Amino acid sequence: MPAPTSSRSKKLARRSFALGLVVLTVSSCSLDWSKKKQTEEPVQGTDAGTRDAGGGDGGDGRGDGGDLSDASDDTLLTDAGNMSGDDAGPGPVCDQSDPERCASQDECAALPCKNGGTCADGAGAYVCTCPAGFAGATCETNRDECAATPCKNGGTCADGANSFTCSCPVGFQGETCELNNNDCSPNPCRNGGSCKDMTNGFMCTCAAGYSGSQCETNINECASNPCQNGGTCKDGVNAFSCTCPKGYSGSKCETNINECAPNPCQNGGTCTDKVNDYSCACPADKLGKQCELRVCGDLSIDTKAVLDANRLCAEIRGELQILTGTTGAITASDFPYLTKITGGLFIGIEGQEGLSSIEVTLPALQTIGGQILFYASKRVTALRFPSLRAIGGNFGLMAFSAVKSLDFPALTVIGGGFSIENATALCLANFSEITAVSGGVGISNSPRLPPSALRPMFMAATESSVTNLGCCFGPEAVQCDRAYEGEECRCN
Repeated sequence: MPAPTSSRSKKLARRSFALGLVVLTVSSCSLDWSKKKQTEEPVQGTDAGTRDAGGGDGGDGRGDGGDLSDASDDTLLTDAGNMSGDDAGPGPVCDQSDPERCASQDECAALPCKNGGTCADGAGAYVCTCPAGFAGATCETNRDECAATPCKNGGTCADGANSFTCSCPVGFQGETCELNNNDCSPNPCRNGGSCKDMTNGFMCTCAAGYSGSQCETNINECASNPCQNGGTCKDGVNAFSCTCPKGYSGSKCETNINECAPNPCQNGGTCTDKVNDYSCACPADKLGKQCELRVCGDLSIDTKAVLDANRLCAEIRGELQILTGTTGAITASDFPYLTKITGGLFIGIEGQEGLSSIEVTLPALQTIGGQILFYASKRVTALRFPSLRAIGGNFGLMAFSAVKSLDFPALTVIGGGFSIENATALCLANFSEITAVSGGVGISNSPRLPPSALRPMFMAATESSVTNLGCCFGPEAVQCDRAYEGEECRCN
């Protein structure tokens, strides 16, 4: 078995093999050159042989320069070292005049490989294996990972050692800015809006009734004033409601309520609709808002039955007599609708036995076309006509011995004269608004009535006659009036 070969022996063997290649190459080149020279420039004699020998002075063609066997090992080793190409590093690093020393020298001892490169020692040379991201004989060049423009969507690349870093524009993320940020997470759209992700932004599709970039605004459906006819609008979510004034209905108060449906007019009346109202055109013998009242002719009330049958009289076209035999008082509920008497009014009530007092009240009566006469009653204690404004004829009160109060607060005009006789219990009289009495004023035998109670009547009349009024009569009336000034009437 052959003996083991040492590392140095292996190097020398490789160098010897390289040397043989060099000698072979040089010899071939010399031969070709010699043939060329002989062809181009023939030489005679030994001189030609001398030039063919490679530059020696000897005529036998074997000058010092032509003997390749004398070539130094250092020259051959240098050439051999330069043949290792890109992987050989920068070439030999030792003096080639000492082949043995170069063969044993470690060229990686000086750490020639940079940036973490790994050095492999060779025969008078070294090879650097570079880490990722570096290149060059000594790994001196940092490769530019940004050259391939790895950053997407406008990202900016910063080169590193076998790496790069992307600075992403707003709206993108990821190692190469390949990801669009999800601006819809969490959902920025309010009030049930749906979000669509955009580049560095989002777009909201709002639910009905909302607006704004984030659906933050409740649309005011009342802004266009949808409620008609004076209705009041209340805004809601994608809706509104109208509070309609009386007489109108509908979602927008657009409908005038037909107050004639169903027909409110009675007794054959014809209805005309209005706004929140109606009017009835009544037959000739009917009156009232709904034609529910009657137009009566001359009427004489002498029993309770007759009174009850005529409570709906609104106008008496003739005379009204309320006579002895009527039971109870004539109150506001007896003639609640009577507003007009074209003729006169006559009241002479005695009433039933056992009735100590009777009041006569006609609350709605406004005008009497003729005279008004109260006579021969020992039971009537008060006469109240709060709405009566005008009497076309005379006002007469005779032999009403029980009456204590006359209340005519609205009466302004008496078309005839005014007289009171034998009202022995009368102590209160209200004619505060009287402005005109066409005839004279005569007061007699009413000893409890102070003159101050009838002062407006006296001032409105064209003439007056007073006897036995209050505590005085005749020429002493003025003095008596002054005596009663400010005192209440004491009715005993």
